[in-house]
Amino acid sequence: MTDKVDNQFFGLFRKFFESGGTTLLLKGAPGSGKTTLAFTIALVLKPSVVSYISTRVSEENIDKQFPWLKQSLPETSIRDVRLGKPELLVEEFLQALKHENSLVIVDSWDSFARILPQNEALKTESALVHLASTPVAGAKVVFVSERVELSSLEYASDGVIQTEFETVKGRALRRLKILKLRGVRVENPVFLFTLEDAKLSVAPLSDFFKLPERFEVVRKPQNLCTLGIRDFDRVFGVLEFGCSVGYEFSSNVRNELKPVFSAAALSNFVAHGGGALIVSHLDKYMERILLNAQKVFSEQVVKSRVRIFTPSFTKNELASAIPNSVDEFVKELESAKEEVRANAPSRKVMLAFSTCILQQRFSNERQKLSSALYSVLSSASENGDVVVFNGSSSSPFTKSVYYFVDKHIRVTSIDGATLVYGVKPHTPFYFLRIQDQISLIELV
Repeated sequence: MTDKVDNQFFGLFRKFFESGGTTLLLKGAPGSGKTTLAFTIALVLKPSVVSYISTRVSEENIDKQFPWLKQSLPETSIRDVRLGKPELLVEEFLQALKHENSLVIVDSWDSFARILPQNEALKTESALVHLASTPVAGAKVVFVSERVELSSLEYASDGVIQTEFETVKGRALRRLKILKLRGVRVENPVFLFTLEDAKLSVAPLSDFFKLPERFEVVRKPQNLCTLGIRDFDRVFGVLEFGCSVGYEFSSNVRNELKPVFSAAALSNFVAHGGGALIVSHLDKYMERILLNAQKVFSEQVVKSRVRIFTPSFTKNELASAIPNSVDEFVKELESAKEEVRANAPSRKVMLAFSTCILQQRFSNERQKLSSALYSVLSSASENGDVVVFNGSSSSPFTKSVYYFVDKHIRVTSIDGATLVYGVKPHTPFYFLRIQDQISLIELV
């Protein structure tokens, strides 16, 4: 849990317990991550003793599900009360509260509450909360519950977290909501999270992204090329020469993030001996990286092997204005491509297109533009060049372009987190994390 967002998120629980909170309720449907969250909170708080009172699973199964638990929290006591009576749970609970600086996890009271008469269940539940709220030795208590409806336990607890699991576009999505944390200011009450490695980790929020100015040179297999980001190669597969890739962005994705992936691929393509042809806005993120990439390749390499087409007039020696007609545009594009190819040791070129720029520029010739781009794809396939498209999912033109690409990668934003997933090839959701470099964390 080294990510900045993880630290800030779990810092809320430190503040919560430090400010006087003693009881925390984690509620949600079975399998939504409640127990994993409880143990991850224990890992963050590092109490002297963790007492886990279970009405669901055995100690043996806990060891299998959380292999890191005993090593990271050696003073963990697991009490299996599945075959006992409610009185046994209360007795174990009282004993656990006596340990100094301890965390007690009750998982869960529901098993007994369902088989007791309602009045007796409410009475015992109230007693548990009362005992937990007045610990003699500073114990902290986490109740785990599968009741998502309002309950007396929720009203009485100092904090309430709800975990949820749903399927979106055939992919798993886990979400937690902070419903109450007394004494703590919560600016963002909703987080997406993953249970990777049997620990809970929250998704980085887009506000935390500090975009890299340069990309490392990624090693590639012989006769193949890279997407420019190790995790992208691992998840979506490396590129074959002659193939095409499309990065499709939902309208809620930050604009400055959109050229990043193309920039990574372009930087690496040039570093590995190729040339770059870019159709986009000048002075935006992708171009800035290529024009200031002397740590990866020399200024002379950039000048000889990079060409940029921009909608407006520019004095930059690497850039040309996009012509007003599709025919003229294709003609100049081919000329620039051959010039770059002649200077590239690999004799290969990567072409990066912003579909929104093309659509705006040639709005009156859209059918002709589509045919021209299909020809560009065919030509690239024959010559072993690589084509990268970058555009918004709200555009019908973009959707028609992405129908023809070999790799189709979508980027979207949900609850403030940026998710990446593959359409071709099909992949699950991944959190996008940007620190010094870009990485992906699978949402499991």
